[in-house]
Amino acid sequence: MTTSVTDHSTIQSKVVVFPSRSGKKMLGFIDESTVVSPDAPFVVMAPKYGQSKKNNLQMAYVFAQNGLRVLRFDHTNHIGESEGEIVDYTLPGAVADILAAIDYLETQYGASKVILQANSMSARCAIRAAKLDSRIERLICLVGIVDFRETITLICQKDIIDIYMDGGKQGVGDILGHDVNIDQFLKTSVDEDMHDSVGTRADFLHAQCDIYMFAAEKDAWVDFEKLKRLAAGANRVKIREVKGVMHEMMENPQAALKTISAAVFVAKHGRFPEEKELEGIAEPNKREVFKQNKIERNRLRAVAPKRESEADFWHSYLDKYKMLESVGAYKDYLKLIGDCLGSPREGAVYLDCGCGNGMFGAWCLRDLIAQSAMSWKIPATYFGLDLTGKGLSEAARRHSAIANEGGEQVLRNLNMMYYRFDLDRIDASQEKLLPLADQSVDCICCSLLISYLKDPVFLVRELYRVLKPGGRIILSSMKPYCDLSLIYKGFLGEADSEEAVESARNLLSAAGVLQLKEDEGHYIFYSEDELVEIMRQGGFQKAHVFRSFGEQANLVSSIK
Repeated sequence: MTTSVTDHSTIQSKVVVFPSRSGKKMLGFIDESTVVSPDAPFVVMAPKYGQSKKNNLQMAYVFAQNGLRVLRFDHTNHIGESEGEIVDYTLPGAVADILAAIDYLETQYGASKVILQANSMSARCAIRAAKLDSRIERLICLVGIVDFRETITLICQKDIIDIYMDGGKQGVGDILGHDVNIDQFLKTSVDEDMHDSVGTRADFLHAQCDIYMFAAEKDAWVDFEKLKRLAAGANRVKIREVKGVMHEMMENPQAALKTISAAVFVAKHGRFPEEKELEGIAEPNKREVFKQNKIERNRLRAVAPKRESEADFWHSYLDKYKMLESVGAYKDYLKLIGDCLGSPREGAVYLDCGCGNGMFGAWCLRDLIAQSAMSWKIPATYFGLDLTGKGLSEAARRHSAIANEGGEQVLRNLNMMYYRFDLDRIDASQEKLLPLADQSVDCICCSLLISYLKDPVFLVRELYRVLKPGGRIILSSMKPYCDLSLIYKGFLGEADSEEAVESARNLLSAAGVLQLKEDEGHYIFYSEDELVEIMRQGGFQKAHVFRSFGEQANLVSSIK
């Protein structure tokens, strides 16, 4: 076992290495205040499925700021720095890792009792651990999945447990955005009775500690009434509904902080707090959180497996993006962009920067078709610019089909142009600029692009350069901790074919990959304030802020 220390003025994070119960190397951080009591309780934080210990950093620092010591760790056979690949992940294996973390604290620190905290699917593993290990003094579950079968059936729109029970072989395939050996995963889950609500009910009834369940009001995957029925008669299970929260709790920062504060209170006092009792919960220094977040991002990037190039990634990802055209929340998002930029007008030049497969261009065309009786002497121009040739080809085909449907008048009123360009390679020092003249564009749409660029500010400066005085721009990003679950579930209710359902599943899986790349520091999803600051540094002094796409995307618009 080894340790190293990262110093902070208030909270320090110490790297620890210890063995799993199967002998694999596990790596974690112990977070504690520099003035913490040597006998302060330990909180073990299990990572969410498909995420690393870094995702618990902000929560861990709130716990540490309030006098608790925290052990965050990466599961084996999972995402992060512990040994093994996620293809071999299983629920019983995750339970064993939780118990190994408790073993470590008892061996190294003499901790005979610990508090266990878990989120989402890791909550199911923590509930089993609470049945098995009397060293767990209490368990705190934030937005926990309690019935894997029900949740995975909702997501996949098929019962993969039933397929397994009937002898079907499913091989390596997608489970919630990650490739896993499905047959092994399901066999171990069924063998250990962790695959459905029956096993959860038994674990609730035989838990050796009190279990505190924080349930999300707007959880797409867990039914609150079913959770209450599962816990009925299990006297050690306490449930509180959290208003305004989706399955990804951090999607709502204000509600998330309040819930984390309540979890701290539970950890310290063994009961749910009254509203006024939360006033005594202290927040950590944000700079310390940001500093440690950067350290851990760099660590994750260093151990991340090599993946395909950005061009190859987006080449495959764009196929999974097509179904959004049928989603009501995305239609509302495009309408907002159109309203901010205005309808197509005679002679205007529209730049679709990062056009992908041409969703915004299709929207412009449909607006133009609605005005098809108009005859312009000077046609408008649509200029689509993107990294992938496949995306541009798809955009051109899509736009051509729509334009032909609109008739000769539409074809005369709009020029369509496309250009393949790597926006990460613009560089003023080498004169690698956007292939457009100064003040040559009337309107710019930069939709859900800047999160994936190394230098978004320089791109915005370039967009400022090419935009005419009085020209309009709209810039957007998915928000931090975005949650597409309700959008996905709503679309499934309207899907009229297996192909549509499969497209939706593919998009949800791709969203999981984007989240992983964000964790590793390759991508950044921006808040409203961060988008406004990027616009300001790019030259735009006044910006209007909007929220759209099911409240999961941030948008800013400006006029030069």
